[in-house]
Amino acid sequence: KVRPNITLNYGVRYEFIKMPHAILPNLLVAETGQLPDDKNNIGPRVGIAWDLFNDRKTVIRGGYGIYYGRIINSAVFNGLTVTGATGSSANYTFSAANGPVYPIKFTTLPTGGTTPKPSIFYFDPDIETPEIRQGDLAIEREITPSMSVSVSYLYSHGEHLPFFFDANLPPSNKLQEFLILDSALPTAGVASRITLPVFVGGAAARPNQAFDRIIVQKGAVTSTYNALVFQVNKRLSHGIQFLAHYTLSKAEDTNQGSTTFTSGSPTALNQFDLPAERGKSNFNVRNRFIASFMWELPIAEHNENPFVKAVIAGWKLNGIVTLQDGGPVTGFVSGNLTGGVTTSLNGSGGVNRVPFEERNLYKRPALQNFDLRLGKEFRVKERYRLNLIAEAFNLFNHTNSFAVTTTKYDLITFTPTGGVATPAFRPRTDFLILNSAQSTLYRERQMQLALRFSF
Repeated sequence: KVRPNITLNYGVRYEFIKMPHAILPNLLVAETGQLPDDKNNIGPRVGIAWDLFNDRKTVIRGGYGIYYGRIINSAVFNGLTVTGATGSSANYTFSAANGPVYPIKFTTLPTGGTTPKPSIFYFDPDIETPEIRQGDLAIEREITPSMSVSVSYLYSHGEHLPFFFDANLPPSNKLQEFLILDSALPTAGVASRITLPVFVGGAAARPNQAFDRIIVQKGAVTSTYNALVFQVNKRLSHGIQFLAHYTLSKAEDTNQGSTTFTSGSPTALNQFDLPAERGKSNFNVRNRFIASFMWELPIAEHNENPFVKAVIAGWKLNGIVTLQDGGPVTGFVSGNLTGGVTTSLNGSGGVNRVPFEERNLYKRPALQNFDLRLGKEFRVKERYRLNLIAEAFNLFNHTNSFAVTTTKYDLITFTPTGGVATPAFRPRTDFLILNSAQSTLYRERQMQLALRFSF
């Protein structure tokens, strides 16, 4: 304790992730012989609680810390085995006529199929362990002996988050004009034109002709989260208890994928222009309100009749209300540029998002959900209890959107009147159409009755 009304906690944590040694290094690519070895992961932590007026009614709390994540197992596995060296993983393509018969096991390299150039994976020699810096500051005030209100500010900043880069992709070698059509109709006209850097020349344009993709995991992605939280908390008194909070927040990043597995292609539209990926996070929810309550129904609570007390009195009503903005949606393009180094709308093999719009520009419809529970406990002698429960999830059967059609344009070749054939973005008519109305947490209305016996 710094003072009787101030408590300070502080400490430090050190983390080190011991990586295995390379087992199949490729002598043609020295980087395949090493895995990350980041040893400076020092995470200080500090927290404070301050009874502002020394009356235990107004408290300020704050904290800050640096935390470290892991390099995902699939990346470590690929760093060990996807090296293009003898004994590493390889891909073969067969037709139905000359394909092997299951369960054949190859003792030598198979014949009769197409053997593409290998793609390899390695870690950037300067990669660092993913790092998150988190902080919060809250002030809480007691309004009544059983009720308090609080306001909190939350902050989180991520650095060295994974980004996948194709080191065997040359820089853009052409500026290509694209048309943006005004409709999907055969009579569509040109609404506007844009010029984008593209990557052309086919596989022959790759700098290292011994390989196809050379995927490098870098720690280049950053993220930022800011939130303001208002909360009201009433502890149980007079048969009522509730907790409600509203969060106003914003989450941004440079395309944090949070993928479970490594990517076999670049994770940006143009991997050489990562700042252009900055936009709303895939987890961004601007407004969110949640309230839960418990109400001991005042029905016959003072009645002395044994039957009334046992059957009619003592019922409890519980509920949870969830209201929040819909999740963010990025518009994508279906189709590939003709003559690209590899398949994508600009020939880079990267993400096919709409190149003239920021990420997550759109939102799904808002989420609305109300769960209700009615229950009563019956005592049978001293040791036994019987609970009768009736529950309804999504009581009002609101249709919640969890997935929509994200393809906004088709990439086609279009010849305007008096012009020449040019790549064009043709709008789709099914963009943002609902295609999933359920998740693991929220579904259509469901109701159930339960009887639980405890002893």
